[in-house]
Amino acid sequence: MPRSVPEEPYKSAFDLPSFKKMMQDLKAARLLGLLAGREVREKFAEVERGYRFIGETVDNFYTILGPRNWVFHDRLSPEKVGLLLADASPEEAERLFIQLHKDEDWLPFWAKRVARSPDLSPWGHMIQRAVDDYLAGRYYSTTMLLLAVMDGYVNNVDKSQRRGLHAQDPEDMKSWDSVTGHHMGLTHVMPVIFKTIRAPITGPVTEVYRNGIMHGSVVDFDNDVVATKAWNYFFAVLDWAADKKKQAEPEMTQPTVRQLFTKLADTGQQKRALADFSPRTLTPKSASWSSDALVLAVTQFFESWQVKNYGRLAESLQAASRKRLGKTAPRRMRELFGSNPISGFSIESVSFEAAAIGVVSATVTAESGSATISMRWVSESGAGDVRVAGTDGAAWRRVFDGCPI
Repeated sequence: MPRSVPEEPYKSAFDLPSFKKMMQDLKAARLLGLLAGREVREKFAEVERGYRFIGETVDNFYTILGPRNWVFHDRLSPEKVGLLLADASPEEAERLFIQLHKDEDWLPFWAKRVARSPDLSPWGHMIQRAVDDYLAGRYYSTTMLLLAVMDGYVNNVDKSQRRGLHAQDPEDMKSWDSVTGHHMGLTHVMPVIFKTIRAPITGPVTEVYRNGIMHGSVVDFDNDVVATKAWNYFFAVLDWAADKKKQAEPEMTQPTVRQLFTKLADTGQQKRALADFSPRTLTPKSASWSSDALVLAVTQFFESWQVKNYGRLAESLQAASRKRLGKTAPRRMRELFGSNPISGFSIESVSFEAAAIGVVSATVTAESGSATISMRWVSESGAGDVRVAGTDGAAWRRVFDGCPI
């Protein structure tokens, strides 16, 4: 069944389904820690600390900048945001947050990347113009351009009932599993954006009063606060639209860490292989590098991506994903990877954290420059049962469907 959004926006990032599931899995992993060595337990603890840091950073962001009508979205680095929030007043944090957008690498990178997606390509030239105008300090035009793009894009999200952003109610902007669905997120800023302004406001404003700006009632919005908020809302709206797509997908029951280990212990071969397992990391200098099954699978994945072989890319999906997508799997890979082509790649290392879990570190060369990525892979049978790597019928598959850059 399709997912449904909560009746009330999330009070904390830790209430999001993805966060709750990860914390439950990590709790199960701690309980099962006796099945693994100390290094594996430390890895799980490190992962848990990382997720807690992300959740705490999102909540802290909304505590400090939420009342000033800023929204956390997926393109923001929790590490960078965490640093700018540390020991800063709301005014100082806001100014530092605005400066983050003025980085000549950050905004062009993300704007170019999203503009290449098929859903946004009709407005690609407007997005690029908004980047140029923003970095040149032309804030009037930046804001007007982004408001037009948001209206047009949202109007195209649900083609069965076309309504631009201006026609959406705050209730419509709820999310199922997105940090924009926080109670201080999009539903909080919508009444501000669409505030009715009848009498002219001639003094400077620091809010994106969409109706007043588009209808000429707000005349002095030529500042970096309004223009940066326009960018902030643009990226947040993209997250909202992506979440709507996820809501429409049938819910899948993903195996928990506890279930993974239970399945691994089903047969004598699996038990022996699990008992013999010890965490290790391979690099290109390792003797077994060129023959390792995970290295070979990852190499095929990157080569398929590079030559745009979407059918072969679909082969890297887990069995559950292949079953769910069926014959549409190659088309889904085209949608995800087609707008993010690569011209080269380098696999730096593969780390085996558990008997059926591998983490790949690599660098890819994309149109926007080099990017370092980390991917988690799982060893499973053709039917989707988790199996210890190297045992009969085991093959490496990517844990997530999405494009890693």
